[in-house]
Amino acid sequence: AADANAEVMSRVLDALRGAGLPGLELETFGYALRPEYEVTNNRSGTRQIIAYTVLNNVRATIEDVDAVGRVIDIAIGAGANRVAGISFFASDTEAARQEALAQAVQVARAEAEIIATTLGHRLGSALEIRGGAQRPTPRAYGVEMAMSARAADTPIEAGDQTVTASVTIRFALGPESGG
Repeated sequence: AADANAEVMSRVLDALRGAGLPGLELETFGYALRPEYEVTNNRSGTRQIIAYTVLNNVRATIEDVDAVGRVIDIAIGAGANRVAGISFFASDTEAARQEALAQAVQVARAEAEIIATTLGHRLGSALEIRGGAQRPTPRAYGVEMAMSARAADTPIEAGDQTVTASVTIRFALGPESGG
């Protein structure tokens, strides 16, 4: 089982490396060799090893979302028999984080102004500010499947990622408003 797995994984890795996909990174992240048992029908319930199963996990990372389906098809065509998942993540979220944080501050100030005005006051200065914007984590898609090679690339759509921000601002209550 280990030898057969080594042959298949070599074919898969060679096919992926030889595909000329710019920026493709390959990484082994799991390997397991486990026996498969059969219980005999006698009173002792003795188990006998009848086979072995090998699981060899490889992670392929590529920046080009449009090439993901091709990566899957190449791996399957070379002998991979399972695709366990796909994850997408934005490579640069700093501008989105800053925008989300600015919007959160604007909302907090607007809400505080409504409260102060309703109380008949102007909004005072900010006394304390806490908060921040989250960096999005990879967005995983469950793609549990066993497949055979296809003529066209497997269609893959990345979708959107969301950046969220949260702020808490404690304002002083300003002087009474004239109205």
